[in-house]
Amino acid sequence: MGLRRELRRRRQRKVLSSWAGQTLGSGEPDLRNLIAGLRPVNTEHPLIRIGGKRDGGYLIPDDLEGISACFSPGVGATTRFEEELARRYRISCYLADASVTAPSFDPALAPWLDFERKFIGNRGAAPDVMRLNDWITAKCGPMANRRDHGRHDLLLQMDIEGGEYDVLPATPGSTLRRFRILVIEFHDLHRLFDAGWRYHAQRIFNKIIQDFYCVHIHPCNFGSVVSAGGIDCPDVMEMTFLRKDRVQRPEPVLSAPHPLDRACNPWGPDIVLPDLFLGTSGGR
Repeated sequence: MGLRRELRRRRQRKVLSSWAGQTLGSGEPDLRNLIAGLRPVNTEHPLIRIGGKRDGGYLIPDDLEGISACFSPGVGATTRFEEELARRYRISCYLADASVTAPSFDPALAPWLDFERKFIGNRGAAPDVMRLNDWITAKCGPMANRRDHGRHDLLLQMDIEGGEYDVLPATPGSTLRRFRILVIEFHDLHRLFDAGWRYHAQRIFNKIIQDFYCVHIHPCNFGSVVSAGGIDCPDVMEMTFLRKDRVQRPEPVLSAPHPLDRACNPWGPDIVLPDLFLGTSGGR
């Protein structure tokens, strides 16, 4: 993912400065409402860090018992997240990415890690692209009979450099609800300042928060912070969601960063989540 990430950063530098000082007009309430719907909550499941101290490590709720498989579209330089799930929790991990030949991982974990050289997208007819729903059906459907995944919840960890905006609309809600936990890195969030793209993103986020609580947001410091109309929005954010049936007492998160947060890029300062994303903002 290194080359793709660097190309994305170059494109960002051409775009982000163009928003500075602009006003949003009638679109400002819409953006504020969108952000309010994503404010994270604390639950009875404390957050733990899986996958290392830097990029590739994520905070997820300590609610892994009964999860039998993790699906990880997008393969980075390491597979520490998936390796830890396999080693510590005996969770089978399915990885997919057509941009790499094969990920490197501990050979001892080979029975638990399954890799396909394909992209996850919404054009299932392309030879190197498969839909998320088709992938899950192949590995966890009634005919797969692999470790009885069909009887247990799943986990999704997705970092596909902007492809999430194609994958999520094409994924049925019934498929998303098979996941107990979603960990998704959202890219190009500077485009939320554009009314047309914001409408598309709002539909995606509404689809998620209908069945899931956001439980953690961490801005990725490989991106930047975009500002317009008095609103600060990190361009890339890691978001963790927990299915609502697993939560009985949601309470707003009032401060950031979380003690377990770490900068993705160790050579630059971390980005602190703007106050508007926290419960302290009072809906403003």
